[in-house]
Amino acid sequence: LFRSNVLNNTRVGRSETLSLRGALKAALAPNVKWTLRGDYQRGKGDGQAVVSVDAATVTPAAAAGFLSRLGGRTPLVNQTYSYQLAQQTGGSLNDQQGGVASDMTLDLDGYTVRLLSGYREWRNRQYEADAVLTPALLFDRTSRYASSSHSQELQLISPDKLLDGHLRYVFGVYYFRERYSIDSSVNLGRSEEH
Repeated sequence: LFRSNVLNNTRVGRSETLSLRGALKAALAPNVKWTLRGDYQRGKGDGQAVVSVDAATVTPAAAAGFLSRLGGRTPLVNQTYSYQLAQQTGGSLNDQQGGVASDMTLDLDGYTVRLLSGYREWRNRQYEADAVLTPALLFDRTSRYASSSHSQELQLISPDKLLDGHLRYVFGVYYFRERYSIDSSVNLGRSEEH
């Protein structure tokens, strides 16, 4: 959904999304079944958060405070719900994530050994020309996020008809590891478009 920025006569709200997903199922042997799934998503755009001011909450003193603090520039304070805005909107968003998941089962005379494996990765980079979303360039922010995770689960599943169907159980062990990083830098001063 695009909005018009009356501050610099631009449109904001641009986004592009790509999603892919697939699965493969195979019988590797009469008692071995395997399912492999994968997915990938990418999102790009200006990454703009749009601020709507509730006009009923803006007193004359608050509007005057905006004008004095922001050098005579003020956000749109008289239109609560509008497709227009007046704020610095230079920015970008790049988000990518994907993963694979494996599910393998081995049938042993009614007992099932199941191995579940997974791997996921996520990368995100954001830039905001003005992090407080005002008409003035107060400070810009660049943020980077990254995550990669790996999991393994091994299960032993009982047959369906133990003790005439009165007993079923699953024993298992689980392993999970994730590496996660956050990096955010703030520039106090006039922003430059990235």
